[in-house]
Amino acid sequence: MSKECAAPCHGKVEKGQFFTRANPFGHARFKAWAKGAGLPDVAVLLEPFAGAGHLLRHLADEGLLGMHTAFDIEPQADGIVQRDTIADFPENFDVVVTNPPYLARNSAARRGLSFPEGARHDDLYKEAIARCLDNAGHVAAIIPASFLTSGLFRERLEAVVCLGAGLFDDTEHPVCLAMWGPGRGRGDVFLGEELLGTLADLEAMRPRPQRRHSMAFNAPDGAIGLRGIDGTLGASIRFVRGGEIDGVSSASRSNTRIALDATFSAEQVDLIMAAANRILGTLRAGTGDVLLTAFKGIRKDGLLRRRLDYALARDILDVAISEVSATDAAGSEELRMAA
Repeated sequence: MSKECAAPCHGKVEKGQFFTRANPFGHARFKAWAKGAGLPDVAVLLEPFAGAGHLLRHLADEGLLGMHTAFDIEPQADGIVQRDTIADFPENFDVVVTNPPYLARNSAARRGLSFPEGARHDDLYKEAIARCLDNAGHVAAIIPASFLTSGLFRERLEAVVCLGAGLFDDTEHPVCLAMWGPGRGRGDVFLGEELLGTLADLEAMRPRPQRRHSMAFNAPDGAIGLRGIDGTLGASIRFVRGGEIDGVSSASRSNTRIALDATFSAEQVDLIMAAANRILGTLRAGTGDVLLTAFKGIRKDGLLRRRLDYALARDILDVAISEVSATDAAGSEELRMAA
C-alpha cells in the first residue's frame, strides 16, 4: 500500500480494493484463453469485483468485451450493480474476468478490519477465486504473484502470466494474471512473453533433500547467515558467514543466523555456504525466480525483488550439507584405501 493511502483510502483497504490502471490483457496467451472462453461474441462475461470499471475498459481496448454484467460492493462507475459478491456470488455465468479484492486475514486482524465469517481461506483474493471457480468454467483473475507458491487452485489452471509490479496506482505488490478452464489445465507459466515451463516443471527444480539435518533458524550464534531479501540494486539473497548478520531475534523473517546441530569446521561451513549459494543460483536462473516469494518493489535491474522463505532455505541447506558430507566421506575413503 502506498503511503499516500491513509484515511481517505481506509474503505479500500478494508475491502481489499486496488484498481487496475495498466492493461494486462494484450498478452497472446490471454487472448488465446479468451477466444477459447467464447469472448467477445459468444459468452456473457461476469466481472464480480468491478470497482471503477478499469478492467472492463482494458478488455474493450483489446476488442475482447462483448455482453457483460458487472458488480461491486461499492460501485464507482455507471453500469456496475451494487452487490457483495463474496457473500452472494452471481450464478449462471460461464466466464469470469476479474481483479478480486486482496486482504489477508492476519492483516485484517492487525488493522482492526472486518473479514468474512466462515471464510475457507486466509486471504480475500483466495476466497474470491474459490467462489469464481465454484460457479464458472472459465476464470481469469489478476491476483498476487504469491499465488504461484500457494499450492491452491492447481487442477484447472491453464496458464499464469507474471506481470510484475506497477499494475495498480496504490500498491507496489507484484501480481500475475491467472487463467483457468473447465478441465485439467497444463499450468504454463510465463514471465512476460517468455514461457518458462509448466508450474509442475518449475517446482521439480526445487531442491529435494534426501536427508534432513538438524538446524535452527534465528539462532543468535548460528555459524551460517542468510540475507533473505533482495536489495534494490540486484539479486542479493545469499548465504554468508554468521558473523555478518547482527540483531537476530525469534521474530526475524529476512536476515537471520542458522545453527547447525553438528560439528563442522570453519572450512566445512564455507563449503556448505558455497554449495548453498550455487544451488540457490541454479534455482533462480532455471525458474525465472517465480518460486521465490515476490517482495514489493522493483530492483534497479528492472526485475522484482524476491524473498527466500525459511522452508526453501532449509531445503537448500539440507542438500548442501549432504553434498559436503558426501565429499568429505569420499575423501576419507580415498585416504583409507591409500593407507
